[in-house]
Amino acid sequence: MLGNHRYLGSASGHAWLCKRNPVPNLKVSNELSEAFVNPEDLKLSKASDVQLNDPDVERVRRAHLNDLESILPYLLIALAYVASGPNATTARILFCLAATGRILHTAVYAFRPVPQPSRAISFFLTFTITIYMAFCVLIKMAKYI
Repeated sequence: MLGNHRYLGSASGHAWLCKRNPVPNLKVSNELSEAFVNPEDLKLSKASDVQLNDPDVERVRRAHLNDLESILPYLLIALAYVASGPNATTARILFCLAATGRILHTAVYAFRPVPQPSRAISFFLTFTITIYMAFCVLIKMAKYI
């Protein structure tokens, strides 16, 4: 049974990491389009000055930082959740919903800005799942204390 959960946790983690990889590329493509943050990059363009506050680059940068801040806690808690022996169906649903929530969060944040509350809903979906998994782990571990 644990092997199935390991697969699900691994698949969920890989989905997050694969989703995270295109975001820096989008950031670089936005920087190369018209916004330059280093003087040596100006040689590649007709631009005459360094731009430090391009809104598109900043939006993608914030989305990327949000991914980096959210993925590590989720993966660690998901690993502990899998090790605690949850129901396979429940684990599968939670992992799929969490990955979907993060993918939607990036889509409405970086790629196609959509007004709130779409970003908040997708963020809190994953956040709630992470908290639920942590609570389940704590409950299972409480009997050993």
